[in-house]
Amino acid sequence: MTTPPVRPRALTHQAVALAVSLLDQVGVSGRLPGSAVKVGTPMEVVGDTSTTYLYPFGTSGEEGAAPYLLVHNLPLTCGVVRVPEGETGAGAWRIELDKPVADYVASGGLREFTVTD
Repeated sequence: MTTPPVRPRALTHQAVALAVSLLDQVGVSGRLPGSAVKVGTPMEVVGDTSTTYLYPFGTSGEEGAAPYLLVHNLPLTCGVVRVPEGETGAGAWRIELDKPVADYVASGGLREFTVTD
């Protein structure tokens, strides 16, 4: 297994701020197609990679969430929604995948990375 690339924390947060800003501008209805998430957006996974949910990096509110970088466009069968109150990441955007995160990692659509200060 190769070592994940390292990204500076400040740059990662800037990329997420831009991505979330774009989602906010076009997502007044609270639901968007997966294509609204741009390639290069830093994401995070809460729990293991069998889940079908991703969050923009730093927005899930969970410690120890694993960081991933979106490397390919998401298919039309994926969506982006505002997380309902009472759920992990409440009020933030959540990407709902059509298959588990592990499948996207295996196909090269998501790439793990490490964040440094």
